[in-house]
Amino acid sequence: MQLRQLEYFVQVVELGSVSKASSTLSIAQPAISRQIRKLEDELGARLLVRDGRGVKTTPLGELFVSRARDILRDLKQMKAEISDSVGEPMDELNIGIPPVVGSEFIAELVRRFRVNYPLANLRVIEGFSYQIVDWIQLGRLDLGLIYAPGYYNKIDVRTIANQGLHLIGPPDQKDFVEANHNFEDCVKLPLILPVRPNSFWEMLQHGAKLKQVEINLLLEVDSIFAIRKLVKQGEGFSVMPYSAVHEDVSRGELIATRITNPDLVQPIAIAFPKRGINTLTGNKLVELIDEIVREFVEQGKWSVA
Repeated sequence: MQLRQLEYFVQVVELGSVSKASSTLSIAQPAISRQIRKLEDELGARLLVRDGRGVKTTPLGELFVSRARDILRDLKQMKAEISDSVGEPMDELNIGIPPVVGSEFIAELVRRFRVNYPLANLRVIEGFSYQIVDWIQLGRLDLGLIYAPGYYNKIDVRTIANQGLHLIGPPDQKDFVEANHNFEDCVKLPLILPVRPNSFWEMLQHGAKLKQVEINLLLEVDSIFAIRKLVKQGEGFSVMPYSAVHEDVSRGELIATRITNPDLVQPIAIAFPKRGINTLTGNKLVELIDEIVREFVEQGKWSVA
C-alpha cells in the first residue's frame, strides 16, 4: 500500500468524482483509477461504486476513508513537527485561492514560496469562497483566501484588504463603461456573473435592494476565465475586483471602472481552522501573502478602498 494511493482515494471520495480529483491533483484520470484499483485488489474489497453523478463509497470504503484521513493527517503533522524543530519550512501546505484574486498574484506567491522554502511543498487549489470555506472545515485545506468573510463555526478569518468592485467591459466600450460606473446604470447592463452562491451576487443584490432596481442578468458562468473571455468578445459586461482583470486591462484587452453610488467594497481575508496556523511553514506562507498584497496595492495591481 502506497501513500499516494491513500491520497488519491481520499481526494476522489471528498470530491465525489475521479475527474475532479484529477483536476485538483494534476494527475491523469486513468492513473488515479489504476491506483485505486490496486488499492482495492490489495485489500480484497470494493471501496467505491459509480453512479450517474460520480462515485460513492461502499460501507467498507466509508470505514477505510476515515482511517486513510487519519494516516495522512498524522503524516502531515509529523512533517510539520520536524519542520518546526529544525527551523526550516519543509512540510506540505494546501491553500485555496479564488480565481478573482488573479493569476499574477497566484504565480508570484508560488514563485516566492519555492525560492524561499525549497524543502516545502505548496499546493494551490482554485475555488470560489464558499467552496474554500467548506474545504477548510473538512480539513482538505490548511488555509485559504476568501471574499466577503462572515461568521463560521469551524474557521477563523483575518481581513487583509478591502477591494472595490469594478464594472468590466470590452476595450471598444471604454467611454460607455466609464460613463456607466454609477451602480444603477451598471446593473441595467447585460451582466455575465459567476454562478450563485457568490459573494459578488450578494453585494449586487444588496445594492439593488437599496436602490430599488433590478439586476439585468444575461448569463451565469462557473468560470472567471470564461467570463473574461465573453466580455472581451463583446457578449456582455461583468462585475469583479480589479485584481481579477489587472493583466487584461494592462494589455488593453478589457476596460475596468470603479462602481460608485453605492461604492461596492468587498473584504478579502485569510481563512484558517479555529486551532490557528500552528506550523512554521504556514506562518511563513501568511507572511508572503501579506507582503505580496502590500506590493500589489502599491503597484496598482489591486484596487483597495
